[in-house]
Amino acid sequence: ATAFNTWQSLSNISGSLPGDEANKYQFFDQNPTPGWNYYRLKQVDYDGRFTYSHIASLFMDAPVSIYPNPAKEFLYVNADITTNNLEAQLIDANGQYLNYQVWPNQEPLFLGNLANGWYHLIFKIDNKEHKFKILVKH
Repeated sequence: ATAFNTWQSLSNISGSLPGDEANKYQFFDQNPTPGWNYYRLKQVDYDGRFTYSHIASLFMDAPVSIYPNPAKEFLYVNADITTNNLEAQLIDANGQYLNYQVWPNQEPLFLGNLANGWYHLIFKIDNKEHKFKILVKH
């Protein structure tokens, strides 16, 4: 949520039956909005009763955002910057650098030639890195 009255579900993760083992769950928000982001968990029991966790907050000050994620053919980038010195690096799951470009005009990145899977996209703005994990899914 970006405000306490506008909660959105980001994911549903099925639980396991009660037992002696502790279970760990995790989720990564691929597209947090700039500014304050608020997170909470909703635990739903098998009988339908539910409880909410405490609220966690995170401030995102990255001047770059990407969409859509997952992406099919193009990835659009919104960069709130005052410099034309924007570099983009695309890295596959094996650590191979696939693309590197100085990107002053902020055109969409073409992903149609990539295989389905996870990639890392790193933007360098005035020597500061902003990292994103993206999923290509044709």
